Amino acid sequence: MKIKLTLTMLSLLIFLGCDNLSTKSDDINDDDLITAIIESEQEEVSIEEMPALSRATINQNYDDFIEMDARMAPGLGYQVSMDGKNYKPGDHNEAYFNLKGRKLIPRKGKHNRDRFKCFELILPVTFIMSDGTSIVIENESDYGDVKTWYINNPDFRKKPDLQYPVNIIYKDGITEIINDDEEMRSIKDVCRKRDDKKYWDCFKIEYPVTFILDDGSTISMVDSEGWAELKTWHEANPDSGRPILQYPVVIIYHDGTVETINNDEEMRIAKENCRD
Repeated sequence: MKIKLTLTMLSLLIFLGCDNLSTKSDDINDDDLITAIIESEQEEVSIEEMPALSRATINQNYDDFIEMDARMAPGLGYQVSMDGKNYKPGDHNEAYFNLKGRKLIPRKGKHNRDRFKCFELILPVTFIMSDGTSIVIENESDYGDVKTWYINNPDFRKKPDLQYPVNIIYKDGITEIINDDEEMRSIKDVCRKRDDKKYWDCFKIEYPVTFILDDGSTISMVDSEGWAELKTWHEANPDSGRPILQYPVVIIYHDGTVETINNDEEMRIAKENCRD
Protein backbone atom coordinates (compact mmCIF):
# COMPACT_ATOMS: atom_id res chain seq x y z
CA MET A 1 0.00 0.00 0.00
CA LYS A 2 2.79 2.45 0.86
CA ILE A 3 4.46 1.88 -2.52
CA LYS A 4 1.19 2.43 -4.36
CA LEU A 5 0.44 5.61 -2.48
CA THR A 6 3.95 6.90 -3.02
CA LEU A 7 3.56 6.36 -6.75
CA THR A 8 0.23 8.16 -6.64
CA MET A 9 1.82 11.14 -4.93
CA LEU A 10 4.76 11.08 -7.38
CA SER A 11 2.47 11.03 -10.41
CA LEU A 12 0.55 13.99 -8.99
CA LEU A 13 3.75 15.98 -8.55
CA ILE A 14 4.87 15.20 -12.09
CA PHE A 15 1.44 16.17 -13.44
CA LEU A 16 1.26 19.42 -11.53
CA GLY A 17 4.84 20.58 -11.68
CA CYS A 18 6.43 22.00 -8.57
CA ASP A 19 5.68 25.62 -9.55
CA ASN A 20 2.00 25.02 -10.27
CA LEU A 21 0.81 23.09 -7.23
CA SER A 22 -1.35 25.95 -6.04
CA THR A 23 -3.18 26.46 -9.33
CA LYS A 24 -3.89 23.08 -10.88
CA SER A 25 -5.07 20.83 -8.06
CA ASP A 26 -8.61 21.31 -9.33
CA ASP A 27 -7.65 19.57 -12.58
CA ILE A 28 -6.82 16.23 -10.91
CA ASN A 29 -9.24 13.33 -10.68
CA ASP A 30 -11.13 13.83 -7.41
CA ASP A 31 -10.37 10.32 -6.12
CA ASP A 32 -6.64 10.71 -6.70
CA LEU A 33 -6.64 14.12 -5.07
CA ILE A 34 -8.52 12.82 -2.00
CA THR A 35 -6.00 9.98 -1.68
CA ALA A 36 -3.13 12.46 -1.89
CA ILE A 37 -4.72 14.72 0.75
CA ILE A 38 -5.28 11.81 3.14
CA GLU A 39 -1.71 10.54 2.80
CA SER A 40 0.06 13.92 2.89
CA GLU A 41 1.60 15.79 5.79
CA GLN A 42 -1.24 18.08 6.86
CA GLU A 43 -1.29 21.40 8.67
CA GLU A 44 -4.07 22.47 11.03
CA VAL A 45 -6.04 25.49 9.81
CA SER A 46 -9.23 27.19 10.92
CA ILE A 47 -12.43 27.03 8.89
CA GLU A 48 -12.09 30.80 8.43
CA GLU A 49 -8.76 30.28 6.64
CA MET A 50 -10.35 28.08 3.99
CA PRO A 51 -11.55 29.48 0.62
CA ALA A 52 -14.90 31.27 0.57
CA LEU A 53 -16.46 28.59 -1.66
CA SER A 54 -15.66 25.79 0.80
CA ARG A 55 -16.89 27.86 3.77
CA ALA A 56 -20.18 28.45 1.96
CA THR A 57 -20.53 24.71 1.25
CA ILE A 58 -19.87 23.87 4.90
CA ASN A 59 -22.38 26.45 6.16
CA GLN A 60 -25.03 25.24 3.74
CA ASN A 61 -24.60 21.46 3.91
CA TYR A 62 -23.07 20.71 7.32
CA ASP A 63 -25.07 22.82 9.75
CA ASP A 64 -26.03 19.70 11.72
CA PHE A 65 -22.42 19.03 12.72
CA ILE A 66 -20.28 20.24 15.62
CA GLU A 67 -16.60 20.99 16.28
CA MET A 68 -15.11 20.79 12.82
CA ASP A 69 -11.40 20.02 12.44
CA ALA A 70 -9.88 21.49 9.27
CA ARG A 71 -6.48 20.55 7.88
CA MET A 72 -4.66 21.70 4.77
CA ALA A 73 -2.47 19.50 2.59
CA PRO A 74 -0.05 22.06 1.06
CA GLY A 75 -0.39 22.24 -2.70
CA LEU A 76 -3.32 19.82 -2.70
CA GLY A 77 -6.41 20.86 -0.74
CA TYR A 78 -8.31 20.55 2.52
CA GLN A 79 -9.75 17.84 4.75
CA VAL A 80 -12.58 18.73 7.15
CA SER A 81 -13.53 16.21 9.85
CA MET A 82 -16.70 16.75 11.84
CA ASP A 83 -18.95 15.10 14.40
CA GLY A 84 -22.74 14.97 14.35
CA LYS A 85 -24.93 16.34 17.12
CA ASN A 86 -25.88 12.75 17.99
CA TYR A 87 -22.18 12.31 18.70
CA LYS A 88 -20.72 8.84 18.05
CA PRO A 89 -16.90 8.69 18.22
CA GLY A 90 -16.79 5.65 15.90
CA ASP A 91 -18.63 7.42 13.07
CA HIS A 92 -16.56 9.54 10.72
CA ASN A 93 -17.84 12.42 8.66
CA GLU A 94 -15.29 14.01 6.39
CA ALA A 95 -15.35 16.33 3.41
CA TYR A 96 -12.53 17.22 1.04
CA PHE A 97 -11.95 20.39 -0.98
CA ASN A 98 -9.42 21.48 -3.58
CA LEU A 99 -7.36 24.62 -3.14
CA LYS A 100 -10.02 26.80 -4.76
CA GLY A 101 -12.65 25.51 -2.34
CA ARG A 102 -14.59 23.15 -4.61
CA LYS A 103 -15.90 20.11 -2.75
CA LEU A 104 -14.33 16.91 -4.08
CA ILE A 105 -16.86 14.27 -5.15
CA PRO A 106 -15.51 10.70 -5.06
CA ARG A 107 -16.96 8.04 -7.26
CA LYS A 108 -19.51 5.76 -5.58
CA GLY A 109 -18.00 3.29 -3.12
CA LYS A 110 -14.59 4.97 -2.90
CA HIS A 111 -13.52 7.37 -0.14
CA ASN A 112 -17.11 7.36 1.10
CA ARG A 113 -16.63 9.32 4.33
CA ASP A 114 -20.17 10.46 5.07
CA ARG A 115 -20.99 8.67 8.32
CA PHE A 116 -18.34 6.05 7.65
CA LYS A 117 -18.38 3.67 10.62
CA CYS A 118 -15.00 2.51 11.87
CA PHE A 119 -15.98 1.08 15.27
CA GLU A 120 -18.69 1.24 17.90
CA LEU A 121 -18.56 2.09 21.57
CA ILE A 122 -19.54 -0.73 23.88
CA LEU A 123 -22.29 0.67 26.07
CA PRO A 124 -22.87 2.06 28.62
CA VAL A 125 -20.75 5.19 28.23
CA THR A 126 -21.06 8.67 29.73
CA PHE A 127 -20.70 12.03 27.97
CA ILE A 128 -19.93 15.23 29.88
CA MET A 129 -21.60 18.16 28.12
CA SER A 130 -20.29 21.73 27.93
CA ASP A 131 -22.57 22.89 30.77
CA GLY A 132 -21.23 20.18 33.10
CA THR A 133 -24.25 17.87 32.86
CA SER A 134 -23.85 14.19 32.09
CA ILE A 135 -25.66 12.03 29.56
CA VAL A 136 -25.44 8.27 30.01
CA ILE A 137 -25.82 6.20 26.84
CA GLU A 138 -27.20 2.76 27.74
CA ASN A 139 -28.66 1.87 24.34
CA GLU A 140 -28.60 3.21 20.78
CA SER A 141 -31.73 5.32 21.21
CA ASP A 142 -30.03 7.30 24.01
CA TYR A 143 -27.76 8.99 21.45
CA GLY A 144 -30.83 11.03 20.61
CA ASP A 145 -30.48 12.66 24.04
CA VAL A 146 -27.13 14.13 22.95
CA LYS A 147 -28.70 15.62 19.81
CA THR A 148 -31.60 16.99 21.86
CA TRP A 149 -29.10 18.69 24.20
CA TYR A 150 -27.49 20.48 21.27
CA ILE A 151 -30.86 21.53 19.89
CA ASN A 152 -31.72 23.00 23.31
CA ASN A 153 -28.29 24.62 23.63
CA PRO A 154 -27.60 26.09 20.16
CA ASP A 155 -24.77 28.32 21.37
CA PHE A 156 -22.58 25.32 22.22
CA ARG A 157 -20.60 23.75 19.35
CA LYS A 158 -17.95 21.87 21.31
CA LYS A 159 -18.26 18.09 21.18
CA PRO A 160 -18.96 16.37 24.52
CA ASP A 161 -16.18 14.90 26.64
CA LEU A 162 -16.22 11.12 26.73
CA GLN A 163 -15.64 9.62 30.16
CA TYR A 164 -12.75 7.14 29.91
CA PRO A 165 -11.82 4.34 29.84
CA VAL A 166 -14.19 2.93 27.20
CA ASN A 167 -14.30 -0.27 25.20
CA ILE A 168 -14.73 -0.23 21.43
CA ILE A 169 -15.59 -3.02 19.03
CA TYR A 170 -14.45 -3.11 15.40
CA LYS A 171 -16.33 -4.53 12.43
CA ASP A 172 -14.50 -7.85 12.76
CA GLY A 173 -15.51 -8.30 16.42
CA ILE A 174 -12.11 -7.32 17.87
CA THR A 175 -12.38 -5.17 21.00
CA GLU A 176 -9.97 -2.62 22.42
CA ILE A 177 -9.77 -0.44 25.54
CA ILE A 178 -9.35 3.31 24.92
CA ASN A 179 -8.03 5.25 27.91
CA ASP A 180 -7.96 8.90 26.81
CA ASP A 181 -8.51 11.41 24.02
CA GLU A 182 -5.03 10.87 22.61
CA GLU A 183 -5.65 7.15 22.09
CA MET A 184 -9.05 7.94 20.56
CA ARG A 185 -7.46 10.42 18.13
CA SER A 186 -4.88 7.81 17.12
CA ILE A 187 -7.60 5.25 16.40
CA LYS A 188 -9.51 7.78 14.29
CA ASP A 189 -6.37 8.73 12.35
CA VAL A 190 -5.86 5.07 11.46
CA CYS A 191 -9.49 4.83 10.35
CA ARG A 192 -9.40 7.88 8.11
CA LYS A 193 -6.25 6.63 6.37
CA ARG A 194 -7.99 3.36 5.39
CA ASP A 195 -9.97 3.30 2.18
CA ASP A 196 -13.22 1.67 3.30
CA LYS A 197 -13.43 -0.60 0.25
CA LYS A 198 -9.77 -1.58 0.07
CA TYR A 199 -9.27 -2.16 3.78
CA TRP A 200 -12.46 -2.71 5.73
CA ASP A 201 -14.03 -4.77 2.95
CA CYS A 202 -10.78 -6.50 1.97
CA PHE A 203 -12.41 -9.77 2.93
CA LYS A 204 -15.59 -11.04 4.54
CA ILE A 205 -16.08 -13.98 6.86
CA GLU A 206 -18.35 -16.68 5.49
CA TYR A 207 -21.21 -17.47 7.85
CA PRO A 208 -22.02 -19.21 10.08
CA VAL A 209 -19.29 -18.40 12.62
CA THR A 210 -19.14 -19.08 16.35
CA PHE A 211 -17.58 -17.12 19.24
CA ILE A 212 -16.69 -18.78 22.56
CA LEU A 213 -17.43 -16.60 25.60
CA ASP A 214 -15.69 -16.40 28.98
CA ASP A 215 -18.23 -18.66 30.67
CA GLY A 216 -17.86 -21.35 28.01
CA SER A 217 -21.12 -20.53 26.26
CA THR A 218 -21.17 -19.64 22.58
CA ILE A 219 -22.76 -17.16 20.21
CA SER A 220 -23.33 -18.44 16.69
CA MET A 221 -23.93 -16.02 13.83
CA VAL A 222 -25.75 -17.01 10.68
CA ASP A 223 -25.46 -13.55 9.10
CA SER A 224 -24.08 -10.06 9.74
CA GLU A 225 -26.94 -9.20 12.10
CA GLY A 226 -25.36 -11.52 14.65
CA TRP A 227 -22.73 -8.87 15.45
CA ALA A 228 -25.42 -6.94 17.31
CA GLU A 229 -25.85 -9.89 19.68
CA LEU A 230 -22.10 -9.98 20.32
CA LYS A 231 -22.07 -6.23 21.01
CA THR A 232 -25.02 -6.65 23.41
CA TRP A 233 -23.12 -9.37 25.26
CA HIS A 234 -20.10 -7.08 25.62
CA GLU A 235 -22.26 -4.32 27.05
CA ALA A 236 -23.87 -6.72 29.55
CA ASN A 237 -20.47 -8.17 30.57
CA PRO A 238 -18.02 -5.23 30.56
CA ASP A 239 -15.44 -7.01 32.74
CA SER A 240 -15.27 -10.16 30.64
CA GLY A 241 -12.45 -11.01 28.28
CA ARG A 242 -12.59 -10.90 24.50
CA PRO A 243 -14.75 -13.60 22.87
CA ILE A 244 -12.70 -16.20 21.02
CA LEU A 245 -13.44 -16.90 17.38
CA GLN A 246 -13.85 -20.63 16.79
CA TYR A 247 -11.61 -21.82 13.97
CA PRO A 248 -11.43 -22.81 11.21
CA VAL A 249 -13.33 -20.07 9.37
CA VAL A 250 -13.56 -19.30 5.69
CA ILE A 251 -12.90 -15.80 4.39
CA ILE A 252 -13.74 -14.44 0.94
CA TYR A 253 -11.62 -11.64 -0.51
CA HIS A 254 -13.17 -8.86 -2.60
CA ASP A 255 -11.80 -10.50 -5.76
CA GLY A 256 -13.65 -13.74 -4.97
CA THR A 257 -10.62 -15.67 -3.67
CA VAL A 258 -11.52 -18.06 -0.84
CA GLU A 259 -9.16 -18.93 2.02
CA THR A 260 -9.49 -21.08 5.14
CA ILE A 261 -8.15 -19.48 8.33
CA ASN A 262 -7.16 -21.93 11.06
CA ASN A 263 -5.96 -19.75 13.95
CA ASP A 264 -5.39 -16.21 15.22
CA GLU A 265 -1.96 -15.97 13.60
CA GLU A 266 -3.33 -16.72 10.13
CA MET A 267 -6.09 -14.16 10.71
CA ARG A 268 -3.51 -11.56 11.74
CA ILE A 269 -1.52 -12.23 8.56
CA ALA A 270 -4.65 -11.90 6.42
CA LYS A 271 -5.38 -8.49 7.97
CA GLU A 272 -1.77 -7.36 7.57
CA ASN A 273 -1.94 -8.29 3.89
CA CYS A 274 -4.97 -6.00 3.59
CA ARG A 275 -3.02 -3.12 5.11
CA ASP A 276 -0.17 -3.70 2.67
